[in-house]
Amino acid sequence: MGTEQEEDEEDYMPGDNYYATVNAFIKYEEEFNTITSGSIDTHVPGANCDEINKTHITDNDFTGRCHRVAKYLHYIKDKEDIENRCKCLNYLLNTKIEYNTFPKKKCSELFDAYEAISDNLKTCKLTIGCINKVDLEQIKNIYYLNEAIKKLEKSIEDNDENTYSTAEEFAQLYTNSIGGCKSDNTKSYCGAIRDLEVLCYHHFTPFVSWFNNYMMNNKIIRPNINEEVTNGIFEHTNETKGRNSTYSLSYIGYPAT
Repeated sequence: MGTEQEEDEEDYMPGDNYYATVNAFIKYEEEFNTITSGSIDTHVPGANCDEINKTHITDNDFTGRCHRVAKYLHYIKDKEDIENRCKCLNYLLNTKIEYNTFPKKKCSELFDAYEAISDNLKTCKLTIGCINKVDLEQIKNIYYLNEAIKKLEKSIEDNDENTYSTAEEFAQLYTNSIGGCKSDNTKSYCGAIRDLEVLCYHHFTPFVSWFNNYMMNNKIIRPNINEEVTNGIFEHTNETKGRNSTYSLSYIGYPAT
């Protein structure tokens, strides 16, 4: 038997295979919240929550939680994109306070109960588990960045007067997330962050020059990032949306340097 630290490390599963799929989590979190809301009186056949409660938790307070997780597992059992749905579920179990803690239970003990639910329902069997803490923080960073991108997209679509501050909010999140990445690191977590760097130009084309300037001034992106691609995207945007976009450079303005 290893040391206590080694045993604790063995209790966690790696999360580096989540980085490329986090962009799907927002819609699946909404799905999870919808499916698990409301009454939990209806028991999912085969989940055996009462037995799991007796075997793993020995506390009736876990029963409702078990029924909610079972309800979602039952819902996604025959759905498409099951792998990303399972990863999203495990991410939510690891991050939502109402699921990731239980009195007098370590993470591994709590997730033994969640694994038992997935085993009984034969869904997400190899996905449920405690995610390595460092990996989990990085997954959360990518999640929040994707969330910020969607928020900015909606702000543009709605002609929201707060678009500039929303863009700055995203830029600050990006700054915080990429801090430990070297400029030539395009693998794993840093690679996922770099991918968002390019994605910005596809999502924020109505004011791509402003965004490029802002990101460079704050040392968030490299000055020489694929300028040809950026210009091409900007031209395409002007052709399809017109040059009188509400979010022209004159409206957005430039950040102070």
